[in-house]
Amino acid sequence: MIRLLTGKEPAAALASGLKEAVARLHRPPHLAVVRAGDDPASARYVRGIARRAEKAGIEVGVRALDATATYAEFVAATEAAGNDPAVDAVQVQKPVPEGRHTSEVVERISATKDVEGIHPENQGLLLLGRPRYIPCTAAAVVRLLQHHGVPLAGKNAVVVGRSDILGKPLATLLLGLHATVTVCHTRTANLADEVARADLVIAAAGSPELVRAEWIAEGAVVVDVGHHVLDDGRTVGDVQSGAETRASAITPVPGGVGPLTVIELLSNVVAAAAHHCATS
Repeated sequence: MIRLLTGKEPAAALASGLKEAVARLHRPPHLAVVRAGDDPASARYVRGIARRAEKAGIEVGVRALDATATYAEFVAATEAAGNDPAVDAVQVQKPVPEGRHTSEVVERISATKDVEGIHPENQGLLLLGRPRYIPCTAAAVVRLLQHHGVPLAGKNAVVVGRSDILGKPLATLLLGLHATVTVCHTRTANLADEVARADLVIAAAGSPELVRAEWIAEGAVVVDVGHHVLDDGRTVGDVQSGAETRASAITPVPGGVGPLTVIELLSNVVAAAAHHCATS
């Protein structure tokens, strides 16, 4: 019988630990979220952050710019948040005006306040095996696997997707846990063959049902990070339905990695606040 790798239990355990960590700080950590426009996905995500943060005793202040904001105005708002002594952590929401990359904005603040872990300094520390903040979805995937006792050392792991915020840091984390890692992307010659060789498949490409069910090796473990609502109303991941008939364990969509992602972000916020308290 297939095993479902659900995120609810590890998320609850991490959330409980967060409340205890906040209590030890003797003041609420403060996260500043900078966003522009009214992108629905961004708005939902920010509401989710605020809801979870309130339960943990973390303050969230949203610095919202309208849809006509320029890139320069967006950077100025981010720098202001980063320079505010009352702010422990800064999170920059997509989309960034003028089609610019989030990392360009994050470089303008202190790396100690970059709780997404995408500042060049934080990426370098992760590569060196001394992470300050691990990008939250990558951290969520690893925590989920460890919670469910999925062995990683010596296993062939395929990560489908090479984004700076997920695919690359996740590959680094898996290497640190002694997996043999292959990162696949849009230029991979034969994705089906790479997936078929994997003991562990992590689909993180942001493309609905990209990974076909028949590619999955019998008994493989599948982590589907994707979450897409199709025109017909169905919610799907990056892995095609039917993979569960071949895998030994798989994450549900929704209910797999998702419940952990925001909690991992808030865990970084608490760590940033602890650093701020220790150095101010």
